[in-house]
Order: sequence, then C-alpha cells, then structure tokens
Amino acid sequence: MKIIIISLIFFSCSNLKNSHDVSIVDLEREKTARISIDDKVDESLVVETSENISETKVTIQLYSTIYHSLGVLKLFKNLEQEKIEIESISTFGFGALIAGLYAKEGSINYLEWKLFDLLKRIKGIEPFSNTWEKIIHRFIEKEFKGLDFQKLKFDLLIPKLIGEKVVLNDKSLIESLKTTLSISSLENYIYNPVNYMARLRERGLKLVFPIIFIPENPTIQMRNNYNYGIFTSYLGKLFRNIDQVTKLTTLESVSLDSLDSTNKYESLYSKSLQSYIESMKEKINEFQFEKLNQERLNE
Repeated sequence: MKIIIISLIFFSCSNLKNSHDVSIVDLEREKTARISIDDKVDESLVVETSENISETKVTIQLYSTIYHSLGVLKLFKNLEQEKIEIESISTFGFGALIAGLYAKEGSINYLEWKLFDLLKRIKGIEPFSNTWEKIIHRFIEKEFKGLDFQKLKFDLLIPKLIGEKVVLNDKSLIESLKTTLSISSLENYIYNPVNYMARLRERGLKLVFPIIFIPENPTIQMRNNYNYGIFTSYLGKLFRNIDQVTKLTTLESVSLDSLDSTNKYESLYSKSLQSYIESMKEKINEFQFEKLNQERLNE
C-alpha cells in the first residue's frame, strides 16, 4: 500500500502532473487498483428545546465522499427521532442520488429499500466507470420518471460550479442527478465551502449544516488514474477550507470507493453523529432564541 498526498492536480488527457501546492490530506491508495444563556437573562425569553425544535427546519449540506456519503442515512434517522424537519438538502455526486430518493417520498423505509436494490446492481463495479454510470442512469430514469424538483417532499439543491460561481438545479431533476454523478471534470464537485454556503444564503436558507463523512485515514482503490486524480484533487482543494465543514469521522479504514451495506456506514459514523445531533439541537435553540429576541425588540 502506498501513501498518496493529495495535491492540486492538473491533467493532460489521463496523465497527472504534480503540483508543489500540497494539501493537508493524506490518502492511501491500495495496490489493488450547547447554547450558553446567561443566568440573568429574562426567563420569559428562553426557548424550550423539545417542543420548539420541530418548528424550525434545517438544511443539510453534504459533501460527497462516494459511498461513505451513505452515512447520511443515520443522520436522517436521528433527525426524524428528534423531530427535526428538513427544509432542504444540498449535495452532489452519489450523495445527490441518496438525497433525491429521500426527497421523493420523505420516507426512510423507501430510501433504504431503493438503495438496497441499487447497491446490489453496482456491487463490484468501479465507481465512475461507464458501466457504473449506465446502471445508475437507468435507475434514475425509472425512479424519477415524470418528476421534477417542485414535486419532491422537500427541496433538493444540486450545485454545479461554473467558473467561480455556484449554480443550483440548472437542469431537469433527472438530468441534474445523472450529470452530478460524473467526475469528468471538477465542475460537479464543489470544493469551495465559502462560495457554496454564500449561494445557499442567497436563497434565504439560514440554518445550514455543512458536513462530510470521511475516515480519519481515507483510502481509495480506484484503478482509473484520471478519475483517481480528479477525485483526490477535489478532496485536496476542499480540505484546504475544511474548517468551514463539520467532519464526521471514523477510525476504521474503509475505502471511499469500496461498497458495503448501508448498515456498515451507519455503524461507522454512529458515534460521531451522536455528538453532532446534540450540536445541531444547540444551534437550532440558539437560532430560535435570537429570532424570538428580535421579534420582541421589534414589537
């Protein structure tokens, strides 16, 4: 197993050139190709948690890590248990397909069943290969036939990078889901959290939670050098600004592109999500407290 240090990578056809601008992320590539409220605050202004949390909806901003994006299933389950409603999910790559299936019916059971069906079909096939894309494209065409973004249970926002500008949902639902899977260029993989967050703020989204599911020591098995280079370039650029994103991690080393069961990914990130859900609840309560304060000041 050799160590790969992600760097800003430029390409000429399928050949990779090294840059001296090295990222802080290391990838191993396998040869097998609480809100604190001062005691003096008027108690009438304090927002209780359990009852009021459900009154505020959140936006999940998920950065893609291929199959490790499946860890978001556990987040969805935890949010349902805490009665925290989703206003929108913004994500790309394989994460967009997961979010799209959830947004279609708003049902965890439906999501799990459809993923079980899809994952059986792509098991053993290298991500981003032509065969992999064709299988998923057919699945998308069948599952989302006759649907558009407006018919989903909550907003699904699929970003794309055009120059330095992040645009959202620039195509139909089906075409957006198909296009975002492609790694032929970095335009489908958003690596600047500041620009990405700014674009979501422009839509009036206030409670946005940016997250990424990734092992402490990420590895990749990908045999295609071009795809490997594009994806590691995306991660390298993203990790230069990773302080803008919450890393949900695991000490267990499971390759980003090695497909396992959904239960496996839920288990990998369960511990990280426990503390993250508490952090989310604190931020929601803080938001509600500030909103209530502002409303009373405006009376």
